[in-house]
Amino acid sequence: MRLNVLSRARQAASRKALASDAVVYCESRIRQETAKARAGQPSHPALRDEIQRLFTVDQAVRQKKDFDPAAMAQADREHEAPLRAIFDRYGVPTYAMVGGEAASSFVTMVQHQSPEFRKKVLPKLKANVDRGQADARSYAMVYDRSVHDAGRKQLYGENFECSSENPTLHVSPIEDEAHVNLRRARLGLMRLELHARMVLENSAALCAAPPARK
Repeated sequence: MRLNVLSRARQAASRKALASDAVVYCESRIRQETAKARAGQPSHPALRDEIQRLFTVDQAVRQKKDFDPAAMAQADREHEAPLRAIFDRYGVPTYAMVGGEAASSFVTMVQHQSPEFRKKVLPKLKANVDRGQADARSYAMVYDRSVHDAGRKQLYGENFECSSENPTLHVSPIEDEAHVNLRRARLGLMRLELHARMVLENSAALCAAPPARK
């Protein structure tokens, strides 16, 4: 099925009926889904369950309905110690260790922690991506947030912010924005305009949250 989709995408691109980055996107998604499927049963099921328990709370306080910035910030503070304990013992959990869902959930929660922690996680996360043991989107999220922390422009458009100049949630500045969709496609990410629409529809209330804990 996936190969049929890729074949049709290539044919459409050859007719100029589809953007070339769509083919790159399909190729990347197939590689990533294949890597996840090959992971098999997780070697650390208890760790998987711990991560998912934390993630359930992490997401519950980020629901659009009855959004409470104080509750979100409190949950992030309470999760700092267990997340650091996991990282200190296991590094960044891989597909093989905890499965694809929990591996991505761990990194999503890291996004809600301090710049220092994100910076520490980034190289180990990149190593996992290179080995087909982590979600490339997870890497893009941490990379973009980390360079934003350092005062530089992001590469992939995964970081959104609220600033004094623009108090509504918006995409942070992007380096070489003309080619951002090609970079996103190489990591299996949907085009930026679609991603931004989804984020803004579901997370606009985050501008009421403390800046470091969005």
